[in-house]
Amino acid sequence: MIININSISVAAANRLNIIFVISKVLTILTVIIAGLIRIGKGHTQNLQNSFEGTTKNPLTVALALYSGLWAYDGWNCLNSVTEELKNPKRNLWLSIVLALPTVIVLYVLTNISYFTVMNTAELLNSKAVAVTWGESVLGPVVRVLPILISISALGSANASLFASARYCMVSAQYGYLPEVFACIHIRRLTPVPGVVLQGTIAIMFCLPSNIEDLINFFSFAAWIFYGLTFVATLCCKFTHKDAERVISVSV
Repeated sequence: MIININSISVAAANRLNIIFVISKVLTILTVIIAGLIRIGKGHTQNLQNSFEGTTKNPLTVALALYSGLWAYDGWNCLNSVTEELKNPKRNLWLSIVLALPTVIVLYVLTNISYFTVMNTAELLNSKAVAVTWGESVLGPVVRVLPILISISALGSANASLFASARYCMVSAQYGYLPEVFACIHIRRLTPVPGVVLQGTIAIMFCLPSNIEDLINFFSFAAWIFYGLTFVATLCCKFTHKDAERVISVSV
């Protein structure tokens, strides 16, 4: 479905993403408000000594860090579609400055809400943390949570596909991929080959049954390339000083 929508219309993909984001934020706010109510009622036993028993194993800490960073991944999507943004000098800056702190606050408060119901062991052993939380707090309404979680996952997939398809298109324009991936639909102006390629790769990665291994692999690989991109940006800042830039940041 997501592949078809991103192939048919950029506007439709954007509108769908807005719907997904609104649904996700409303779900998170519901969890947060319910958690704050429970804190007001005195359910704070799991919030005391929060870091007790924290591991000192560097490998475990690194994997936890990558898993945490994966939850916030997506901050780079707009950077990939700068050419399609209206007034990127203003809107890109605002989206980064406003969106990242907002997401951090929402996610931290959501986790605090979870701990008003579960202790650390119960949270780690839960197959679906939000559902476990909902069974204790929402009662029969918990049946809606899996649907809302699925909508949230679809939103993340839609945004990732929207951005990654542009990676393919630009890579092909510079000769790093076959020329066919630089093509866009003659009427719809969507990068159909890039969308299909990224969608196919995503489906292949979904075949393994262990989602934790997939997250660990993706996070490790992604942040290597994020780091390389950062280094390359610094190098270009000094080696291509006169290059035309949509947005320039002082270093």
